Amino acid sequence: NRGDAQPWQILALTFTNKAANEMKNRLAGLSNGAWYSGDIWCGTFHSICLRILRRNANHIGLRSDFLIFGEDDQKSVIKSLITPGTKTPGDYVEEFSLIKDRGTSAFSNRDKIFCAYNAELARLNALDFGDIILKTIELFDKNPDVLAHYQRQFKYILVDEFQDTNTAQMELLLKLTQGIERPNICCVGD
Repeated sequence: NRGDAQPWQILALTFTNKAANEMKNRLAGLSNGAWYSGDIWCGTFHSICLRILRRNANHIGLRSDFLIFGEDDQKSVIKSLITPGTKTPGDYVEEFSLIKDRGTSAFSNRDKIFCAYNAELARLNALDFGDIILKTIELFDKNPDVLAHYQRQFKYILVDEFQDTNTAQMELLLKLTQGIERPNICCVGD
């Protein structure tokens, strides 16, 4: 029913910006113009987490104007930390991305280059793409009141292309639905 939810109560997640825009336009269209697309929480995991982090960065020691480092920025940071050897900065970027995709439990006993890399990002008030989801999980872990706010807000959660969800993304979804007696979550996969 159209009166069952407000646009900000629906969290719709997908994996590409193109799919997110299509979903957002469809949701806005279903409301016959009653919903402003800016009120709809529909996007990629990264864009939704960025929206949450920008509003709450101070809770985890970030400034809200934090930078997002792409691959070239990551390679520059890593290049400043390593001595030439068998592994290239690109090898480290790939390795660190895989570690971060495995969620917070993958962080134990990481090597000193990984630790130095993350420390340098923190010093620069920067995140890489893997950090966007992990820092949102950290925000929720360290601030139960912030997590509770989003748990109350998102009454309906849709995950498109669920089969592509990695461990960190699943950890985020579990946080958003934990403690809710009957979470309204729908996962769509191939």
